[in-house]
Amino acid sequence: MQTESNNAYRNDPLFPPIPKGYHERMENVLKSLPVESHKVRIPKKRGIILLAAALAALLAVGTAVAVSMSTRDQLQEAVENRIETSDDERYAQAREMAIDRITNDVWERPIPLDVSATVGDVTLTLKEIEVYGGEATLLIKPESERTGMVVTLDQEDYRNDTHTQRIVSAHEQICAFGTDARDFRLTIGDTNREPYVVDDIAAWYTENDAFHMTFHNMPRTIENGTALTLSGTLYLCDRDGRRTGEIGSFSIPFVYDYTDEMREADIQKLTEEILSTNDRIDAATHDQLAALPEQATPLEVSVGLTTYHDVASDEHGILLGLTKRFTEIGWYDYTYFCMDGYFVTDEHLAQEFAPDRKSGTQLLRLPYYADAAYLPDVLTVACVHMIGQLTPLEPEGWSGPDSWETAVFVFRYNRKTGEVSLPKNDAERDAWFTPQDLTITTTSLDPFYDYCETIDVSGITDTQNGTTVTIKSVVFQPDGTMYILFCADHLACEVIAWETMPKEICINGVTVDAAGAEPGFYMDEESIAFTLDTYDMQKTRWINSYWSMKPPMRRDMYDGPITIEIKDWDLYDLNAQGEREFVGTFSFTFTIPSDGSAYTVQPRFDVF
Repeated sequence: MQTESNNAYRNDPLFPPIPKGYHERMENVLKSLPVESHKVRIPKKRGIILLAAALAALLAVGTAVAVSMSTRDQLQEAVENRIETSDDERYAQAREMAIDRITNDVWERPIPLDVSATVGDVTLTLKEIEVYGGEATLLIKPESERTGMVVTLDQEDYRNDTHTQRIVSAHEQICAFGTDARDFRLTIGDTNREPYVVDDIAAWYTENDAFHMTFHNMPRTIENGTALTLSGTLYLCDRDGRRTGEIGSFSIPFVYDYTDEMREADIQKLTEEILSTNDRIDAATHDQLAALPEQATPLEVSVGLTTYHDVASDEHGILLGLTKRFTEIGWYDYTYFCMDGYFVTDEHLAQEFAPDRKSGTQLLRLPYYADAAYLPDVLTVACVHMIGQLTPLEPEGWSGPDSWETAVFVFRYNRKTGEVSLPKNDAERDAWFTPQDLTITTTSLDPFYDYCETIDVSGITDTQNGTTVTIKSVVFQPDGTMYILFCADHLACEVIAWETMPKEICINGVTVDAAGAEPGFYMDEESIAFTLDTYDMQKTRWINSYWSMKPPMRRDMYDGPITIEIKDWDLYDLNAQGEREFVGTFSFTFTIPSDGSAYTVQPRFDVF
């Protein structure tokens, strides 16, 4: 049941929204692959069994038996065909993709500039422009012997930022460049573009006291020879950040000139990156598909923009083969998956696009919501589609749907025999799983937020050498992830706290495979030098953070109260010389009572 404490985390950056599209998922896949390139040669398997006639007969009676897994075979055949393609042909295909991306302006293209304007005693030089999908980022280098450029003269920043103090002390007068940049304009033709502004700042430091600033709502494609102008006004400030006068106004015209030499160099670089990435993906996908079961049960059911072809299972979860169409322009179709009423986060295993790029065939795994030994033989799977019509924006783009429809495909799958049962009618479908159980509204499209179980355990503390660590709460997410939120005070460098994690975390005596078993972040010498240069290194800082883990979903672990042990967290800090100094070893043991309402392990829908 949704509670007020659940809602408190809806907008918490600790729990970002789940990915809204395939590309975001592919980024995670790529990050997990080896860095080196792979090229494998394998024997090609020929022939894919066509099952349409048998499928129709099976679906007519609402059950099916195991047959060859057509989706797996199709994806494996496509990968093998690609691997057997000659090196020259693979290179040509990668180059064609690179040309397409650069031509359609979906790849970064930084272009060097060298144009200047002098205003008062300040010379502003444009060093580079980078255009990327509706945004343009300018690199600006201001130089002056008399006037120092700072981002802001906010008093808190002035006191704590030694970089600002050094600039202020080295110059006779000061310009709050980042604040002034709010009113800069980038002009293309008759249109003025405004900069991106956060917390009153529109320009940020880069290296060597240069600044970068970003402008939105740019044309997706800027033609060579396009004239642009950056204009604005610089002001003088006193040491309290108040404007005391005007340095002067400037206007810097320049030309967007993406030369043929630049374009060819970018095409060559991107071609090599695509070729290397494709080789790695194909090798990893081939091995992954080869390890999957060769038998599957057909489905051939269409919901929204998706057609579900077949289903199988392995020791990790249920495998779904499907095709999603991309041809219905202006429509949005996102799918959530539930198993026996539990939310499960689908894992993307493989995908192949159709030649016309208007559809893609995918193989997904729905991970089991508990260890396989604790699961029933027959699982109920619900594929919940949120379907909405997008609103076109001028001059281009789309806004989110204003209203939504929910379409649900439900089936029961016997993971031991491979048998599938489909509901005979709507009434039986709703008896197995009804969309009303989702309680998704037009303003709440991410059930992960609604069904987070948050248990407040404030007051669990440990103090070592003047630093107190407090366990604030425990959060169970619907995908089975558990977070332990904590804070630590009296630190000179809060980032150091992320370098180490507890040696062991136990739930009711069972050691959990915590994500924090290995250091998640490490400060290098450059980061430490920057910290020393920026902060006063007094022990006045603090951190709010968390440890995350994925406990095994063994039902016997959660009979009665939950006792959590956090063992031996070695916390370090930085001293004024930039050396790591040991703060102490922190340990905690606390119990979450079981009163029938305080918590549920892996929150679920009450549908059974």
